Amino acid sequence: MQQKHLILKHRETGYPSERRPAGKRPDVETKTRLFTKSITWQVSGLFMMTVIGYLFTGSVGASGGIALVSAVVGYFCYFLHEIMWSKVDWGRRGSSR
Repeated sequence: MQQKHLILKHRETGYPSERRPAGKRPDVETKTRLFTKSITWQVSGLFMMTVIGYLFTGSVGASGGIALVSAVVGYFCYFLHEIMWSKVDWGRRGSSR
């Protein structure tokens, strides 16, 4: 039985990751860009959680507290989630574990 292979396209170049033209390589994000993106994501999440909390409570203070607690709990849950997934080989190429 012939096996089908999934070819993933690089999101910016549009070239399949396994068949990129010579000299073309995907853009590598700098740590500064990654840090800035994570900060803007966190700020937008805090803002949205504050708005949602305000709609439910009618209090800016309570909604801000809910947003902050949600951000901290979400961070730790994501961290634990990543630790658990790091132990799973499913979906990795060339895994020898």
